[in-house]
Amino acid sequence: MTSGTSSPGRVAGSGFVLGVLASGQFLMTLDSSVMNVSIRQVAADIGTTVTGIQTAITLYTLVMASLMITGARSGPSSAGGGLSQSGLSSTVPGR
Repeated sequence: MTSGTSSPGRVAGSGFVLGVLASGQFLMTLDSSVMNVSIRQVAADIGTTVTGIQTAITLYTLVMASLMITGARSGPSSAGGGLSQSGLSSTVPGR
């Protein structure tokens, strides 16, 4: 076996992909946790109920989880990584 080749059953660069996915999951969890900690103040600031904010946090978490699963399934199948580039270009300006 020469150096630079991956062992059977292992995809080259899979450590990088795992790191990116773990970072995305961490940010989503951190985002939800911060909102849950500050929920009473946010509800008072925007003039709504705590239940309304909890619903928004739950829906946000569910949508992000479904998009992460969808992106993970469709990303490798897109030719040239165009799907990844379009996802980045639509997500990054939102932050």
